[in-house]
Amino acid sequence: MLLLAVSVYGQGPAAVDLGLTSGLKWASANVGAETPYATGDFFAWGETAPKAVYDWSTYKWSKGSLETITKYLNVDTYGGPVDDKTVLDPGDDPATAVLGGKWRTPTRKEFIELRRECDWIWVSENGAAGYEIRSKVNGNKIFLPAAGFWQDDHSVGVGLWAYGDYWTSSLGGGCPEFAFCITFNSQTIDWGTFERSWGFTIRAVTE
Repeated sequence: MLLLAVSVYGQGPAAVDLGLTSGLKWASANVGAETPYATGDFFAWGETAPKAVYDWSTYKWSKGSLETITKYLNVDTYGGPVDDKTVLDPGDDPATAVLGGKWRTPTRKEFIELRRECDWIWVSENGAAGYEIRSKVNGNKIFLPAAGFWQDDHSVGVGLWAYGDYWTSSLGGGCPEFAFCITFNSQTIDWGTFERSWGFTIRAVTE
C-alpha cells in the first residue's frame, strides 16, 4: 500500500518535499484531480481549461492550423511573429490557473531532476497504473498515474498498454508547434515533444 500525501477536498493538492537539490516541491495529485490516483483534467499546451476536442482547429494559440501559431514562437518557421517565448507565461499555465498563484507547470529541466534524483517504480494501486516516485533522501513519495492523452475527440494510451504523458512548461526546441513532455509506460521513461494542440495531464510544482 502506498502511503502518499493526499489532496484535501476543496483545498487542492499537498506540496510534497522529495528532498530535491532545487528544493522544489511536487503536488500530490494531478491538476483537476482530488486523489493521487485520479487522472485529473487534460490540457492543450498553454491552455487553462479542458475541452471536448484537442486539435489545431480548437487551439487557443493558433488560427486553426499549426502554420498559424500566434504565440510562443521562438523561430520564424511559418512567417509568424517571433516572440522568443520558450516557457509558459503564468497567465497561460493551467497549474497556476486551476490551483492558484503558488503552483505552476514544471519545466523540462525540473522533470529531469525528478527523474534523476528519485526512484521510479511501476505499480498498480487503487485501480490506477503508473509510477511511484520515491525520494532517495527522505522517503517521501508521489504517484504519477498513466492517464494517456487526448488527441482530437478521443483518448489514447489507456488500458492494458497504459501510457503517461505529462506536459512541461517548456517549448519544444526549434519547432514551435511542439512542446516538451515526459512520456512513460511500464517499460520505459522518456522525453519527447508532441503537438501543443494535444491534451496531456499536468503535475504542478511549487517553490
